[in-house]
Amino acid sequence: MIVPLYRCKFMSLAVSAIAVFCINASAAKDATPEKIVTTLRIIYGVDGLRYFSNNVDLNGDGKAEIVVYPVGPGVCGSGGCDLLVFSPQESGYRLVSTISVTQPPVHVAKDKTSGWRDLQVGVGGGGAKASLVQLSFNGKTYPTNPTVSGPLVRSIKSADGKALIEKFSSMEEAQVLATNTAKSSIEVATIPSFDCEKATNAVEKLVCTNKALAALDKSVADEYRLGVSASSEWTDSDKEAERQRQRGWIKARNACSKETKMDNCVTAAYQKRLIELQIRNGKLTSEAPVEYRCKGREDTPVSVAYYAQTNPPAAVVTVGNRQTITFATQTASGARYTAAGVDLWEHHGEATLKWYGTDMVCRAP
Repeated sequence: MIVPLYRCKFMSLAVSAIAVFCINASAAKDATPEKIVTTLRIIYGVDGLRYFSNNVDLNGDGKAEIVVYPVGPGVCGSGGCDLLVFSPQESGYRLVSTISVTQPPVHVAKDKTSGWRDLQVGVGGGGAKASLVQLSFNGKTYPTNPTVSGPLVRSIKSADGKALIEKFSSMEEAQVLATNTAKSSIEVATIPSFDCEKATNAVEKLVCTNKALAALDKSVADEYRLGVSASSEWTDSDKEAERQRQRGWIKARNACSKETKMDNCVTAAYQKRLIELQIRNGKLTSEAPVEYRCKGREDTPVSVAYYAQTNPPAAVVTVGNRQTITFATQTASGARYTAAGVDLWEHHGEATLKWYGTDMVCRAP
C-alpha cells in the first residue's frame, strides 16, 4: 500500500524507543525530572538504570524543557549515550528528540534555529577523536545522530552556553532510577494482548513477566486491529497483506528465543513493528519526501520519506509503485536504512540503493 507520507494526519503521540506514552495533565503541572525519567523504565527496559537531567527553556515559551541523559548497562555504547529532550504540552510532556551517541558535556548554545536554542554535545569514542558539535532544531526535532555532519550538525571548538550535563567520572554520580512505579502517572498498558495462562513459548512467557514488553505488545495489537478494522481506510488487499505481515512478524519475534540477549531482540522486534503500523495508520508524519534520480533509471520515480522522530529512525522508500519501510542501522558515515531486500545508504544527497536484487546509484536534485 502507498501511504500518504507527508500528508499524514499528525497525532499527538510521544514515540519512544519502545513505547507510546504520555503523562497526565494533572501530573504535568508539577512534573519533575524524576517523574519524567520514570518513563525510561518503559523506554529501555533495563535494571540498574541511572540518569542525569536538567531544565531549560529551549523554545522561549517561558516553560522549561527537560533534558535527560540516561546511563547504565545496556543503555550506552562505545560512542556514548542517548540524550532525550522533553517539551511540556497542555496534555503532558512530548518526547521531542532522542539524540544518540552523545557524550558530556552537554550545553545549551546562545544561537537559535527555528525558534529553538541549539544544543552542544560531545562526540567520539569507539576509536574516534573526541570533539564538540552544535545541533540545530529543524522545526520538529534535533538531529538524531550527531556524528553525521550536515546543515544542522556542525563542529565547534568550544561551548559558549550554559552547561546542562557536566562531564562525570563515574556513572555512580548519576541519580538512580526509582524502582517503585506503582503510582506512576504514565498511562501505559501493562497487560499483553494475549492470555498469559496460555503462553506456550519462551518469548510469550517473557512478555508476560516484563511490563515494558507487555505494554508494547498491547500497543502493537491495538494498532494492528485498527488497521484491519472495518472502519480503517485500508483496502481489502492492504488488510490481507498486513495479516500476512503480522503472521510473519510473530514468527520472527518468536525466533528471538534463540538469541543470547532474547529481551533485546524481542524489544527491537516490537519497537519496529509498532512504528510500521503507526506509519501505515497515518499516526506519524515526516518531512516532504526526498526525490532521487537514479543513474540508468531516470524514468523510475524514487523517493524517501524520513521519520527522524522515531527510535530507531525510519525511512519509507518508494520505487515506482512499491513501498518498503526501513530502519536506521549503524554505519561509519552517512545514514543507512535497511529492511529485508532493501539497503539504502545516503550521504549529502547521494545515495546507493539495493532494491530487491537491483543496485542503484542515485542523487537528490
